[in-house]
Amino acid sequence: MTPAPGNRQGFRTAFAVLGFVCLALAACVTESPVLPVPPADPSQCVWDGVERVVAVGDIHGDYEAFVAILQDHKLLDDHETWIGGNAHLVQLGDVMDRGGEARRIFVLIAKLEKEAAAAGGMVHFLPGNHEELNLAGVSLDYEGYVPIQQFRDFLPTAYRDRHDRLTARMNKTDADAYWKALMKQTGAMTTYYGTFRRTFGRWVAGHNVIVRINGVVFVHGGISAEDSRRSLESINATYRAEFLQAIEERLEAPEFLFQPSSPLWNRDLAEEGSSIIESDVKQILSNLRARAIVVGHTPTRVDGAERFGGLVWLIDSNISSVYEDFGVLSALEIDKTGKPSFKWENRHAPEKRPDGHESFPGDPGDVRLCARLAAASHA
Repeated sequence: MTPAPGNRQGFRTAFAVLGFVCLALAACVTESPVLPVPPADPSQCVWDGVERVVAVGDIHGDYEAFVAILQDHKLLDDHETWIGGNAHLVQLGDVMDRGGEARRIFVLIAKLEKEAAAAGGMVHFLPGNHEELNLAGVSLDYEGYVPIQQFRDFLPTAYRDRHDRLTARMNKTDADAYWKALMKQTGAMTTYYGTFRRTFGRWVAGHNVIVRINGVVFVHGGISAEDSRRSLESINATYRAEFLQAIEERLEAPEFLFQPSSPLWNRDLAEEGSSIIESDVKQILSNLRARAIVVGHTPTRVDGAERFGGLVWLIDSNISSVYEDFGVLSALEIDKTGKPSFKWENRHAPEKRPDGHESFPGDPGDVRLCARLAAASHA
C-alpha cells in the first residue's frame, strides 16, 4: 500500500508513535457503560405454550438488517421499541464479526430483554461460535473476522479518540491500513479483548446457548447424539462456566469450547456431506424431548432451510450485508403447536447458489481454528 503524497508524512509519523500509544493507553482506559446482567434465572431453558416464537439467525454486525426483520415481524415499532407483546424472540448468535455493528446490536438486545419481559414476552440471545472466539481472545488471529468498526466500538473512548486524532488527516485507504496494522499490535489486541470482556463479556457469557420452546430446540451450531443425551440445563451450565474461565484466561481442557462436535461448532445437522441420517435425527430429538431443532452457523439458501422433513431448520441465510452475493432477510416463526413458518425477503441477491447446492461451504478458518485450539487445550 502506498500512501497518497499528501499523507505520507502523517502516515509515517502515526506509525512511529503506534507502539508507544498502545502501551501508554493500555494503562489508562476509560470504560464503556456496563450492560445489564443476564436474566435473573438463566437456569430456566424450557418453555411451553408460548403463543408465538420468532427465530433469527446469524446477524454478523448488521444492525439495520436485524431491525428490519424485527419490524417486519411486528416485534419492533418505528422507534425500535418492543411491540411483540408475549412473543418470544430467539436470536441464534454470531452477532459479532464480519459486519461492524455488534456492539449496537448487543445494546438493542439488552434493551429488548427488559421491554419484552415487561410485556409478558421474552428475548433469548443464544451466543454463537464468534462470541466464543471473542470471549476467548482469539478472533483477531484470523484475517477478516474482526472489522475495523467492531474493533473501534469495543475500545475505551480515550484510546479510540487518540487514534482518531492520529488518522484524522489521512485518506480512508491510509486510515484503514493504520487501523488494520494497529489491530495486529499486542497492546491493542489486549485492550480490545479486555474492554469487551469487562463491559459485555459477562452479559454474553450469562446467556443460555440452547433452549427448548414449544417442543422446538434452538442452538447456534447443532448437537451431537452424545450431547443430546445430556440435559439442556447441564449444557448451559457448562458453557457458562467455560465462558467465564475464558474471560478470566484460566480455561484448561474445556469440555465444549473449541471442540468441533460441540453445540456452537457442530455442523452435522446442516452439511450435505454429513453422515447423519433421518433416524439419527429422530433419536437426537427423542433424547432432547423435542419435535424439531433450529440452527444457524451454516449458511444455507432459503429454499433449503427445511431438512429431514421439517425435523431440522437451517436459518442462517447470510443476513448480513457483508455477504454481498447472497444476503437474505429471514426469520422462522413457530406457533404454540410447534408448527414452523419460514419467511424471507431477498435483499440484493438470488435465492440459490449458482452451483445449485443447498449449503454454503463451511468457514475453513473456523474449522482450522477449532481444530487447532481443541488440540492445544489437550496438550
